[in-house]
This record gives sequence, C-alpha cells and structure tokens, in this order.
Amino acid sequence: MSGLDLALVNAALANRAPGTHASAVETIDHFVAQGTNVARVRIAADPSSTAALPPTMIAKWTTGPAHLPEVRSEIATHRTALATMPDAPAPACHGWMVREQDHAALLLTEDLAVEHDRPGQPVPLDTLERIVDAIARVHAAWWEGAILTEARFAVPMPRPTRMPQAAPAWVIAANAAAIREPIHQFLIAHERELSTFEKRLLALLAESWGDLFRERTRDERASTLIHGDLHLLGNVFVHRQTGT
Repeated sequence: MSGLDLALVNAALANRAPGTHASAVETIDHFVAQGTNVARVRIAADPSSTAALPPTMIAKWTTGPAHLPEVRSEIATHRTALATMPDAPAPACHGWMVREQDHAALLLTEDLAVEHDRPGQPVPLDTLERIVDAIARVHAAWWEGAILTEARFAVPMPRPTRMPQAAPAWVIAANAAAIREPIHQFLIAHERELSTFEKRLLALLAESWGDLFRERTRDERASTLIHGDLHLLGNVFVHRQTGT
C-alpha cells in the first residue's frame, strides 16, 4: 500500500489539534522500511480547518497486525517521552491515529528537510559537541525515570536496535534470544557480501551482547533511554541558519 488514506490523515490531525482538517494528501516520496510505510507527503488544509498545516510532513503508517506494535510504540514515544521535554531533539509531532479494529496506525511528524540538512563530512567539532549535548539532555531527562518501569518497556523486540536499556534482565535475555535467528539468516543471505571479520563480528554479537547488556544493568541503577541506532548520516539534522 503506497497511498495514504485521507480519512486516516484527518483522524491523526484531529487527535493532535481538534478542528484541523485536510482536503487532500499527496505522496512526494515513499519507501517501505521493515514492513512499515514511510513517506514525505504534502497535505492541503481544508478551508474549514481551525489550524494551519506545514507544507509537508513525514508520515509513517501500517495497515497490518505485524507492524502495528512498532508504529504504536513510536506514537507513544511522541505522546509521553518527548512530550515531557519541551526542547526534545526530535521532530515535532503533527498527529497520530491508531485503529485497533483493522490494525491501522499513522504517525505524522515534522519534515526536518524543510529547514535542516544532514551534517557534511567531516563533521565539524562544534556540531559533534551539540550532538553530545542533545544526547546528554535526553539521558538527564530520563535518568532512572519512573516511566521506564512501565510494562511496554518489557516487550521483547527481535532487533537489537529496538532494545531499550530500561528493560529488566529477563527482557534483555528474551531480546538476545530473539535476534539470534535473524542474524543467522542475515549471515546466510549476505554470505558473499560480508568479509570474514564482519561474519565473526556478527556471530560474536549474536552470542554475547545480551550478557554485556545484563552486566551493564544488573544493579537496576542508572537506567535511561537510548536511541539504539544513532548515526550521523541518517538520524542527525542540523538547522541551516542556527546550526542547532
């Protein structure tokens, strides 16, 4: 499914700002990431809308049960974790919608490409310092936070980049077990593309990262939120004018 349901868009917009309506939605770019639709979309505000809309947004949605938990989790992150941080280093949320009866979910966020660029290479030292400062603010906000004990953080995810540091030891063990088979299948599928070193590294990861994670969190102190897949080329944007 590459098209985006206008009714779903309007439901998402209304959840964020009641009275907001769109008359049309146009997909500019679209791709599927691990079974979930991601698109840059242009949304036209309806004349009756009570709020203005940015010219473009990023939409992430699913219409099947397999990937509903992932989109639902991202929605919860924006509505709880990021909502408590006024200066959160993340795109603004423009709307969300979850329809359990048909496994549909949609998250609308700020299109950072409108005013931001990815850092050029080599990354300037002051940019690296701001990135470290932003990560430190997130850790300071969630350091041993009460929300980290909620049940949703104890749901095993079969990918290491989805592993929350806040998880108790038994969840870390469940995650470690869950990713062994996907890593094994990856090694088979890409056997000719990987170097001997890369194969050994992935095999070592599959066997040992769970133990390392449990050691890090065994005393259940200093828990926090981590990104899991932070990298300069894909997840970091710098404002063109302010450099922030």
